[in-house]
Amino acid sequence: MTSRRRAPSHRVASLNFRHAADGYPTSLIDINYATRWVKARARDLKIDPNRVGIAGQSRRRAIRPATEPRHISDHLAASPPAIGMKEKHDTYWKTEAAMTEGNPLLLLERGEKVAMPPALWVQGRPDIVHDYHDDDSDFPGNEPERFVSNYRKAGGDIEIVYVDNEKRSTSASSGPIAAFFRKHLG
Repeated sequence: MTSRRRAPSHRVASLNFRHAADGYPTSLIDINYATRWVKARARDLKIDPNRVGIAGQSRRRAIRPATEPRHISDHLAASPPAIGMKEKHDTYWKTEAAMTEGNPLLLLERGEKVAMPPALWVQGRPDIVHDYHDDDSDFPGNEPERFVSNYRKAGGDIEIVYVDNEKRSTSASSGPIAAFFRKHLG
């Protein structure tokens, strides 16, 4: 009698969450709730609640937390390819205090204790919205590299992959993402 090893079952949940017009922190609340919902129904979904991964992307059409809020609004206003982004950014964040509170990079720099799951940052280039250097920072690299450095200093395992923007919808992006999920979720 031979036994066959079953291939792992993979499930995907697609989240629909509030965006810019609803303002911070609505999108984070929705994503947190959806993740908890999936884990709470793991048995019905036939998944392991300890092996749930999250993926998301910024397409410049939707707003997401910027890496350095103190300057991103001015940066977006001065960047013609980001037409409409400054307004979306301001609509989402509403106040400087909200930007500071909800900013993942600043959260790490403040030394707040947070969960540090393995992470992957796939960064398109050129990308004026996320891939820039903050002149007020002593960090020598760009903002994605600054985030990765802070994540690692806080004890997190994170990788960064740069992809030509023209190839973001190809295996140049999806390949590293698939490899990351295979490595960490099996």
